[in-house]
Amino acid sequence: MEIYAREACAAVKESHDAEFRLMVACALWPRREDDRERVRDLAGQTIDWQEFLEMVVLHRLGPIVYHNLLHYAPDCVPDDIKLVLEQQASSRSMAVFQDLAEVFRLIRLFADASIGMRVLKGLPLAILAYGDAGLRDPGDTDLLIAERDIVAADELLQKAGYIRIEPDVKLTPRRFTYYVRHWKDFVYEHSVRGNAVELHWRLTRNRAMPGTELTRPESLSLVKVGSGEIPALAFDDLFLYLCLHGALDGWMRLKSLADIVAICRNMEPEEIERLANQAQRLGLLPEMTAGLRLATRIFGVRIEGPGLLPDSHPAVRRILKFSLQAISAGDYRLPRESISGRAWAWYEMGLRSSAAYQWQIFQRVLFRPRVWSRFDLPDSLFFLYPLLGPFEWILYHGLPGTAQRNAEL
Repeated sequence: MEIYAREACAAVKESHDAEFRLMVACALWPRREDDRERVRDLAGQTIDWQEFLEMVVLHRLGPIVYHNLLHYAPDCVPDDIKLVLEQQASSRSMAVFQDLAEVFRLIRLFADASIGMRVLKGLPLAILAYGDAGLRDPGDTDLLIAERDIVAADELLQKAGYIRIEPDVKLTPRRFTYYVRHWKDFVYEHSVRGNAVELHWRLTRNRAMPGTELTRPESLSLVKVGSGEIPALAFDDLFLYLCLHGALDGWMRLKSLADIVAICRNMEPEEIERLANQAQRLGLLPEMTAGLRLATRIFGVRIEGPGLLPDSHPAVRRILKFSLQAISAGDYRLPRESISGRAWAWYEMGLRSSAAYQWQIFQRVLFRPRVWSRFDLPDSLFFLYPLLGPFEWILYHGLPGTAQRNAEL
């Protein structure tokens, strides 16, 4: 039996609960018989359709919402809203075809260069979770490589027409080494097409965070897409990575949680138990438990199985509290940038208590690429960056009280 819980709506009192519930109901996959009645009931209420559209875009649920809403309740949707949803879905469908062609191009380039590569999330996940790449917002293309191949892969992408945009700073040898140790990816944008690629050599910035075993070379699945195959993580590892990634991102965008629902909705308790045992072995059971609890609370899909942690577990409780507040704040449309770096660091620090884990976060705060950009020190003076951090913060944010005084003038 499924429930349609309302904890997310109650976490922070907002004025657009109806729009949020409709969006969530339209994002459920695979379909069930009672989904139609649920969507029609919600769509028949007083809906601020513009607010609804903005939520759908922010949470990156356009394709699945369009597909289900127009299937279940086309007569409840105003014509102008139908047109916008159709245009957005059409645009994303074109993006899927373009991404597919580009992914196959990159697969060939990496293979020719003898660089091992797997695609994280993206098209393989869309096929595994929805059976149709067009039902999931394509987003960026995330590639996973071995750390030893970073330099070669960076050169390959730049020759393939990509420009590195993150970190947006000159990487001297000392900076490069430090960045690789304390961050997890480079971000690129194609100089002509504008599509983005993230080059990952690790799944998390924090080297002491559990989950490194997910990227072992033998974790490989070839996902058939069209006439070709895309290398991806093995199913269990991909699922646990989704839980880990979602937790570290505060599950702010429901696209990630919708993926979890699509994968788990038809699972038997025995399958959940198997995944929970794997998560326990790898140290990722808090992240998996929190992801499934959020799926129940927000999407109303009961996903249960032996082996999950109680909600009172410290890490589970922290993820649930932060995520529910982040999702429901700002009329369910909180920009990620509204959460300060200090708040993110504080949240992350509470997920694990080991000294090595905490020290990794502390070092990342001390040596930030943004400071490198402001103060271009030679590598011999790299150790001075922690002293320059406070000055960079003042230059970036302004003196305390400056913004308020300017607003009053």
